[in-house]
Amino acid sequence: MYVFTRTMHITDHALGAFVRNELSEDYRDQVEEHLSDCGYCRTQLGEVEQFITILGQSPSHQDFMLETAMTAA
Repeated sequence: MYVFTRTMHITDHALGAFVRNELSEDYRDQVEEHLSDCGYCRTQLGEVEQFITILGQSPSHQDFMLETAMTAA
């Protein structure tokens, strides 16, 4: 799994996995450290949390809907 994009921001997929507690401990630590310094990714995290809360469906459906919504934004 790629956690960071080429611009060194957290990928939407990794943010979704972070919100759902699906990252390994190592990846989770990397994401938490990055979030402490990156306002852009904290904003993205808030948006991902909103999508997941609104969807409230199975994780596989959330990934599809999240990717669709994030590419449309």
